[in-house]
Amino acid sequence: MEQDKNYLPSNIKVLREEARLSIEEFAKIANVSVETVLGWEKGTIKVYTKDLIVICPILRISEEDIRVRDIKQERLDAYERMKHGSNRSNFNWYYGSRAKVIFYLLPLILIPIAALLGYLVSLSMAEYYQELNDLWVEAGNSAPNMLYEYYNIIYPVIAACACGGIFIIIEVIRRFRQYFRWWYIMIAISLSSVLFVIIGIATIPYYIYCIYQVFVLKGKNRK
Repeated sequence: MEQDKNYLPSNIKVLREEARLSIEEFAKIANVSVETVLGWEKGTIKVYTKDLIVICPILRISEEDIRVRDIKQERLDAYERMKHGSNRSNFNWYYGSRAKVIFYLLPLILIPIAALLGYLVSLSMAEYYQELNDLWVEAGNSAPNMLYEYYNIIYPVIAACACGGIFIIIEVIRRFRQYFRWWYIMIAISLSSVLFVIIGIATIPYYIYCIYQVFVLKGKNRK
């Protein structure tokens, strides 16, 4: 009969793997030998109640559930329901959300474009900064004008930081919108200078985070 089946070996193996524990790690935590764990999972060594008292907290399951449930089959059934489900968005945690990939793909594309546009703008300002440097030299300054030396770097950095800042603000609002109040904008404006510096510093790690979301997690909702 179905109820007489012994699901313990399969359940222990499935739950151990879901807990991301190797056989050696699990044996060490349960204070048993590796051979004992292998015997449990193969069904060649009986799992006693005293053993379940030790391993159930490790596997985060009750003694009754680990005895009577067919967890491997439950996982297979859940996978089939997800695969053939009519609403893919319900399973974004598993398959990954296209919308989430697109959200993090946008800054990957737009931040370099913003930097390029900033560089093009700096080229159009070349004559102005040349004149500014000439005036600087005529005023008797022997040291180079720092603004003239680095204007073609400053413009792309400002443009990239501004673009990255927009996405960082959207990210913060999206994650903490339940705590968000519109008067926070006034505080952000009053602290704009400090905020710009922070955003400038955060743009590069945020860009790396977007790469992680798109190419590693692929839109999956895992923190």
